[in-house]
Amino acid sequence: MALSSTAKRLVGPIVLFHLVFFALYYHFGYQRLTDIHWLPDSSFRFFTKPKPRKLYQLLPINSDIAGARFCKTLLSSVVHGYEPLILNWELQGEVGDMQRQKVIGVYDFIINNLTATDDNDVIFMMDAMDIWLQQSPSALLRRYEELNGTGVVVGGDVGCYPNDWDSPECQDAPESPFPEHAFEPLTLEYAMSTNGPRWANSGAVIGPVAPMRSLYKELADYVRNHTNIPDQGVFNEYLLKRRISLDYWFRLFWTNSRNWDSSAIVNTRYPVDGIPPSNDPTIPYDLLPPLLYHTKTGEIPVAIHFNDYQHKELMEEWWGRLWWTKSTGRFWPIVLDRLKTGKIAFAHNGSTVVWMDLCRHELPHIFAGVDPANFTNAPV
Repeated sequence: MALSSTAKRLVGPIVLFHLVFFALYYHFGYQRLTDIHWLPDSSFRFFTKPKPRKLYQLLPINSDIAGARFCKTLLSSVVHGYEPLILNWELQGEVGDMQRQKVIGVYDFIINNLTATDDNDVIFMMDAMDIWLQQSPSALLRRYEELNGTGVVVGGDVGCYPNDWDSPECQDAPESPFPEHAFEPLTLEYAMSTNGPRWANSGAVIGPVAPMRSLYKELADYVRNHTNIPDQGVFNEYLLKRRISLDYWFRLFWTNSRNWDSSAIVNTRYPVDGIPPSNDPTIPYDLLPPLLYHTKTGEIPVAIHFNDYQHKELMEEWWGRLWWTKSTGRFWPIVLDRLKTGKIAFAHNGSTVVWMDLCRHELPHIFAGVDPANFTNAPV
């Protein structure tokens, strides 16, 4: 049967479309085609999904001051799947010197190791001796992207330090989103804000490579020329200028200074963001992993920052209560396996080491009753 004139006109475009489609299929492969997004209107264009963002976890510390608390921080990292990169390990100096070198070390790492092609990847800088992690890198990235995803975010603090209380950085900082007096009664006595976090804490910082490069260049220049002023004061200046934002709800980082009592350790379905199998109702409560809640916000922070200098002993008091801090029980085989395989890298020479080899000598100070010479036979 002869084709109508209309049908004849359609044959050419149909054949051309199929030729183009199969040519693309052959060139890119099926998986690449599934990554192509078609626009909803009559026009279309190709663009591929952005590559997954890489997370760089940076811990600035030198070997002279590293000890059991450092090894506990590292333990919390490798157990949860992070790949810590140690900065400044080879340097000599006291804590005050290392505070300044923390900034310089981060900037040096960025300019020496990362280029414009890495600008969308994410840097997570954290203090190396008083922060514990209790959620995975994917949870951190997901929550960061929900919160901001493009700018620099730092931990929030209910105190303004080290800036003068009468300074614009303290008086004119953006208000906390919490209701008035939400953080009483403890903060009424010890803190400058009873409404919750309002100022910056530089112990935990996260952001894409591009803005972190710019910000840490300025910070490095500053600390080189102002040896007696901590970098945290500059972060409060940046907050006033809206160059950074805070994690007000402690969803990423809980800074416990002046609100250390706003917490509870509770057996929790995991992963905590509701991804199966955490919603399995058949799992007995006492088999769920103990994690720390922030009672004012209802959040389970990714990071617990023991920045309250008056209550540093909480790092010893709470050790053994979270699931990965116990050398006995059902979680111990998981912890032990990750301590034997979780790797830590060093920026100064590119070497890597597993947690077990780096921190074995600190085991008596970390897990009571565990013999470093016979670590794998610890009680279960």
